[in-house]
Amino acid sequence: MWDAVAFHAQQCAEKYLKAFLEEQGVPFTKSHNLLKTLDLSQGLLAELDGSRTQLTHLSVFGIAVRYPSVQADQEAAEQAVRIAGQVRNVVRAKLGLP
Repeated sequence: MWDAVAFHAQQCAEKYLKAFLEEQGVPFTKSHNLLKTLDLSQGLLAELDGSRTQLTHLSVFGIAVRYPSVQADQEAAEQAVRIAGQVRNVVRAKLGLP
């Protein structure tokens, strides 16, 4: 179950970052790499710069947990949810959403 939690947390963060880029008119490619996606914002999401290490770790769950060689435990899943929540909060504030 923790794999699914981590995967969906990664997807949440990815979709929020891409929604922000879309609203800014910034083109992006298909990628699960959250750091690469954040870098496309060209500093417009500077509030997330301190979370670069966590975003790199969260990116792993976009693909790896679909395969038996990588599994998320409870701690990893909870950390994934925390960082996804941070991305969500920053992007929603930037977009003027409650």
